[in-house]
Amino acid sequence: SLPELSYKLADELSTSAMLKIDKQLRMFALVVKGELDGEINSTAMRQDWAEVETLARELGAEKWQYRAEGQLGFADYYDGDLTGAQKKVAEALLGSTNINDIGGQIFYLSTTATGLVAQGMNDQALQYADRAIALANATPDAGYPQIALEARIAAMINKGQTNAAKAELKIALADPAAQNSHSRMLGLNSMAGMIARAEKDLPTAIEYLTEALRHAVLADDRKMIPDFQNTLSDLYRRSGNVAKAEEFANEAAISVQTFGYIPLIPRSLQNLAELQVAQGKYDDAERTYDRAAAIQDIMIGNADSELGKVALVKGASDIYAKHIALIAEHRPDSTKAFAVVEQARGRVLTDLLISGAKTSPESLANEKKIAQLRLKLMSARSNRDVEQLRDAIFLAEQSRSITPQISIVSIGKHKTISLDELQANLSASEVVLEYVLDDPASYCLVITHTQYRITRLSGTQTISAAVTAYLKEVKAKRLAGTESRRLYELLLGPVPEASQKEQLIIVRDGALHLLGFDALIDNHNQYVVQSRTVVYAPSATAFFLLRTPRRHDQQPVGVLAVGGVPYDRSGLMKSGITRGLSGSDLPDLPSSEDEARVAIKALPGPQNTLLIGSRATETAVKRAINHRTIHFAVHGIPNESRPDRAALVLLSDPQNGEDGFLEASEVVQLHLNADLVVLSACDTAVGPLEGEEGIETLSRSFLLAGAQTVVSTLWSIDDDSTLYLMKRFYAVLARTSSPALALRFAKLHMLDTFGLTKALPYYWAGFTVEGLVQSSVRH
Repeated sequence: SLPELSYKLADELSTSAMLKIDKQLRMFALVVKGELDGEINSTAMRQDWAEVETLARELGAEKWQYRAEGQLGFADYYDGDLTGAQKKVAEALLGSTNINDIGGQIFYLSTTATGLVAQGMNDQALQYADRAIALANATPDAGYPQIALEARIAAMINKGQTNAAKAELKIALADPAAQNSHSRMLGLNSMAGMIARAEKDLPTAIEYLTEALRHAVLADDRKMIPDFQNTLSDLYRRSGNVAKAEEFANEAAISVQTFGYIPLIPRSLQNLAELQVAQGKYDDAERTYDRAAAIQDIMIGNADSELGKVALVKGASDIYAKHIALIAEHRPDSTKAFAVVEQARGRVLTDLLISGAKTSPESLANEKKIAQLRLKLMSARSNRDVEQLRDAIFLAEQSRSITPQISIVSIGKHKTISLDELQANLSASEVVLEYVLDDPASYCLVITHTQYRITRLSGTQTISAAVTAYLKEVKAKRLAGTESRRLYELLLGPVPEASQKEQLIIVRDGALHLLGFDALIDNHNQYVVQSRTVVYAPSATAFFLLRTPRRHDQQPVGVLAVGGVPYDRSGLMKSGITRGLSGSDLPDLPSSEDEARVAIKALPGPQNTLLIGSRATETAVKRAINHRTIHFAVHGIPNESRPDRAALVLLSDPQNGEDGFLEASEVVQLHLNADLVVLSACDTAVGPLEGEEGIETLSRSFLLAGAQTVVSTLWSIDDDSTLYLMKRFYAVLARTSSPALALRFAKLHMLDTFGLTKALPYYWAGFTVEGLVQSSVRH
């Protein structure tokens, strides 16, 4: 057995004179022991690989130095330190690439893909898995890329691509070598079970997972045993066999604690809690959920990077949603429900507001390096040059895990506000509506100055389908009256306060991040915007913290307005094509210069800065960024699979190493002191949904950089109608200084001027305001 082999090696290492004298041989023995202990004991594994790293340095064995570093990253992961794991594995991948260690590259690309799948980041996982598979296929002696193939199939299943996943799985099962390998068969049976589960064929899923568990036991794969036990518990619970489900849940809980795999403990406890709910053991379930959340919160708190926190929050979002469901359905306690959802909701921004953030010179230099490589990519003359430059960009991007763009200054100090604190901060005319989407029911926490409660709503599937139908109509430039009324009935109709209060503060969840609530049609056949102001907050805690005045080292001044970029003559089209844009995606925006001038004229001041035409370079924008109000009238590029690459398109400045694409990864490092940022560009509030963390968008990156309020867009916008809307927006802003009121009155003016049938929601409903929510003012 593996423990016995590990024990024998440990005895040899401590008693053999040869292993004490011959460092090369000792290192080899420790490598073998480290592989064994990685399956059974993370503490012993860490000791093994730490000594391997020391010996590798002494021997000048770079390959094993990097491999040891990567394995120490896995030890961090097993101990719940996701940030440490990301950094070490990224360093191992970069080191393996630099010394051309093909095996190391394949392994760390594959395991990174697996980790991304576990956190629900499937698009990114496919990128890593595909690179590993391509590298293995190009290297005859590399062997079968099992880890990468399993990660690829799992990501495809999670993305709903079950037919493609079936085709790949069929090819893998046809390999005769697979039938003789317990390790291969446990993975392939697991994938088959995932497909059956996605197709709601629970008996077949149970059959495959039972076989996967059998192979895992025979292979003594202690990482997969509790994972399969958890999955079988969930499958039996869903099929109605509660007794069998509880049996596997208890086995899984024992396994993860025996093996010491901290990241798996919250999921095991969640399975147990759901079984306790099914049996009416609500007190037990409450305690189990609290334990799961406490362990998860420690891991989130210890992560100091944005990526680490987002991954952990997203991976555990279901725990928080199911906990809310338990409270709402069986233990109506709004105070507890509020505390649970706020523990994870918008966590990155709230931790940043509490503790502050820092950037490093290394991270700034790395972003500059990536921009310079992209400039070279624009002028590449051969397919080989293109491929080499893309590889160089990929490797440079790995450094973001080693030196993240922003780090939370003080980790582990997260503190949610209490309901009493929030209520004391609300005026009599405001209501906070915090949504939690789940199936079979969703919930809305309704909080006013004097009251709070939980309202039951329809499930996620119903609400998400209604949002999709509405967006389809709106983006086709139709009225979407039926769809709008349906959403009002689902989301605001069950909440009387939504029609009684003047200002709605919406904390969204899931597909609701893609919806503008002020364009819903109420019971009086009016748009919500006609009677109420709607603003959005990442979380109730963030709402509270943003209302608390913050001191700035440098006081911002005046207005910075950017527009009139000469895209047709800029050469940016070629760079746009390298990012997957079609040849017509970056036309000139004729009204954008006027729009920038409107902002400057409406808020006059001696320190205003207008960057138009050839002056609208990325370099100039970064140098002039310290302004109170910042307005961008430019093209915006979303990126669903790589949100850090979402960008505002400016002019390139090769002399200063700027490619013209102001990406989200650069925005978060700008140290903004702005009261208001207006992103008058397409799709700046669009991005991948990250569970309870929210949605990862360009607008969010400006909030993380320090902007207090951001106006952004939910879809592509029209140049002329946007100019009209912004004229009214700034005219009102100059009088009220409230972006929320200014945006509302600008929309109302458009409706009054053109009428409800001509002023279609497409032209105005996509603009939203998020961040600092000023107390509502009656007019």
